Amino acid sequence: MGKTPMNTPEELALLGLHTMSVHPMPKAKIFLMEIGQFDADDTVHANQLLADMKEFLGLEHELPPLPEHSSKNLKEEIQEHAINICDAEHDFVRAELVQTGREAYRWIKDYFMQSDDVTVSAEDHFLSLVEQWQFDPCDEATGRELS
Repeated sequence: MGKTPMNTPEELALLGLHTMSVHPMPKAKIFLMEIGQFDADDTVHANQLLADMKEFLGLEHELPPLPEHSSKNLKEEIQEHAINICDAEHDFVRAELVQTGREAYRWIKDYFMQSDDVTVSAEDHFLSLVEQWQFDPCDEATGRELS
């Protein structure tokens, strides 16, 4: 979308083997969210998100409150195919995901959010959520980063 310069070795390294073509969209504005911002239990941030979305979209009416949801209530037919990502057999995949999350966090924070065309709600809260992408969720007790 052409929202970052992509002209430094540091940024390009974060993007890895980026082979996609870039199609600048100078008039496009982006409202960037992290799924954790939809937490209905955190009414302060959830309400801020809704207010910021309303303003970004130029809506006249309030957006409805976020509905409660839980991934723990999987339907039976889905649950039988679910995996536990914390099982040892998934360590390699999880390590790759954490490395990708670490690079994504740095790129979003250091490059993407610097664009005047990118808007986030409650920037500090957003960054605290995205920052967690660089940690293994299965090692929550120590907060240790995977290498």
